[in-house]
Amino acid sequence: MDRGKPGSAFRFHLYNRGMRFSLICLGFALCPLVSALSFQPAAERVATQSSLSQASDSKGMKRFASRLIREFARLHPGRQLSYEAAEERLVEAGSGLTIHLDNLYRDYKALTLHERRDFIEKTVLVFGRVEESIPPLADVRNLLTLKIWPRSKWEWLDLNAQIGGAGSTPLAEAPQIWSLGQHLQGLLAIDGVDRIRYVGKDMLEDWKVPVAELHAEAQARVATLGQGWSTLGKSKVDGGTGRLFSVVGDDYFAASHLFDVEMLKSMKVVEGALAAVPSRETLLIVEPGDEKLQQLFLEQIEEAYRNGQRPLCPIPLVYRKGEWKTWNVPANHAQRVAFRNLEREYLASEYDAQKKQLDLLYEARDIDVHVSSFSLYGDEGTDEYTSLAVWTKTVDTFLPQVDYVAFVDLDRPEDEAFIGRMKWADFVTHFGKHLKLDSARYPKRYLTQGYPSLKRIEALVE
Repeated sequence: MDRGKPGSAFRFHLYNRGMRFSLICLGFALCPLVSALSFQPAAERVATQSSLSQASDSKGMKRFASRLIREFARLHPGRQLSYEAAEERLVEAGSGLTIHLDNLYRDYKALTLHERRDFIEKTVLVFGRVEESIPPLADVRNLLTLKIWPRSKWEWLDLNAQIGGAGSTPLAEAPQIWSLGQHLQGLLAIDGVDRIRYVGKDMLEDWKVPVAELHAEAQARVATLGQGWSTLGKSKVDGGTGRLFSVVGDDYFAASHLFDVEMLKSMKVVEGALAAVPSRETLLIVEPGDEKLQQLFLEQIEEAYRNGQRPLCPIPLVYRKGEWKTWNVPANHAQRVAFRNLEREYLASEYDAQKKQLDLLYEARDIDVHVSSFSLYGDEGTDEYTSLAVWTKTVDTFLPQVDYVAFVDLDRPEDEAFIGRMKWADFVTHFGKHLKLDSARYPKRYLTQGYPSLKRIEALVE
């Protein structure tokens, strides 16, 4: 079906924080309008849900407060919050810490279930942060280990600190020790008795020991942590044995065992094997070449990512020359559409969280830049999602990297505002001089500078 012709009907699948909205639209020209309506800020969306009663919302707020209290006690042993319902806030006696819940709760309600768990943890980490003394290296050296974080967590820490006027944080500035493809990073951590403490720039400067040396020691310690692995599936492929492994760690950080070289050797992980860490407690490894096993691999990723206690990243990695790299799904792969859809869902969620923080930062600094949404759509025939961002003429735009860019001129009559769309590769080829990559941002964003002539756009767009 030709999506570009006016009057052609197709279905949009729009994602915001992983939530699906489906509607039938007539003609691609409606896409910018649909995106604008469906990707409004969380607070605005929630505010429109007038059907929720005040009593029900009060109960929901109380449950939200209870979750924060429990997580705060878990992450900050010896400290305790109490809930003041009348003021809708949490307070900590003695420290003066006060957490106002109204805006936090509105954002929380707009999230999916697995995103709520991550939101609770991040909120508690930020509000519970206190200035701590730097431990002597001799006291913690035998506790150093490696943990996996999404790259977006550094972004979140950095932007959150800037929004609060504190600049960056020692943790956000810490070297990201081990790169696991495009979306995951390893971080040095102190595996204490009661909690994990991550190693920031301030500690590294104080210890005056080469980072590579500490990294090697931490990697060796990962191998000493208890772990077990089981074979979820086997099959014969070209005379060989294909296997799908599930790894379980005794510290609920199974994902960290991707750093465990000895374990990988014992499992006889081969070149081209795929791995995924959809949650902290889940590490899946599948050998290459067997489509049935990779279908099971996909199903296990989806289950762990959507329902795991600590979601990480559902995008697979591939084992190449002793390193894990982000896997590019082959064009002829039987599950190509499903894997690509999962990747785009993940990026939609990451871009949405990033956009919220950038909007707050630009508002606080009175910067007139439009942060474009990462929108998804798909037709009924293929079920494959395609990402799209809107570039408007009237204001500088911070574009995500997408499959298609849509050109919009809001100075034109409403029915003529949409000019057309262009594939990302063609967009960069023809209009790359208008783009400046912000290397500090993850996921990638490009700041537009100027706007091409209408004549040139119309000559090139679909």
